[in-house]
Amino acid sequence: MTVEELAQIAAQATKNAYAPYSGVTVGAALISEDQVFTGANVENGSYGLTICAERAALFAAINQGHRKFTQLAVASNQPRPLQPCGACLQVLSEFCDDLYPAKTAHFGCTLLRVEAIKRLPKPWFSHIPNKDNRWGEGRVDEDINFWHKWKDAGNTLFMANHVPIGHLQQVATWPDEAFLPFHQYVTDFQKNGPPAEARR
Repeated sequence: MTVEELAQIAAQATKNAYAPYSGVTVGAALISEDQVFTGANVENGSYGLTICAERAALFAAINQGHRKFTQLAVASNQPRPLQPCGACLQVLSEFCDDLYPAKTAHFGCTLLRVEAIKRLPKPWFSHIPNKDNRWGEGRVDEDINFWHKWKDAGNTLFMANHVPIGHLQQVATWPDEAFLPFHQYVTDFQKNGPPAEARR
């Protein structure tokens, strides 16, 4: 099954989402042994009890005896690509290899080979505006565009589920007006208090 076909299944799964608080519907499609398992986000008035689409799909597969997974696609009703939350990544890492092929990503603890980055056309970081040449719905951010160029240059991209190096940065996470996560460094919170973007 192609990535595009799996993404279409994930998009169909968004129709089963229960999202009365944020309005953000998310669907996930997960492959295990040539079977596809789907899930959708289920929100709750108690925010911490909400379950994400990725974990819903994973738990459905686990409850049918599956333990090895090869591909995951996530879709939503939002114009920008969504990244799995830390809780989903933690749960997924229990059942994935140390290196997991990825189609695109944001920047976190990122390791790049010098030989690979030399193959990229410059500028390395540039965004693509939407069809109206504006910085709004339909744009492609710098980090997502970087990984598109990365793949076009013949490089591979993997998510590392177990990273023995890196650093720890404490952050506070707040829901914004759309109930999407907004991250703030703890040192900034101690100095300035909650951010203006936080839902009141």
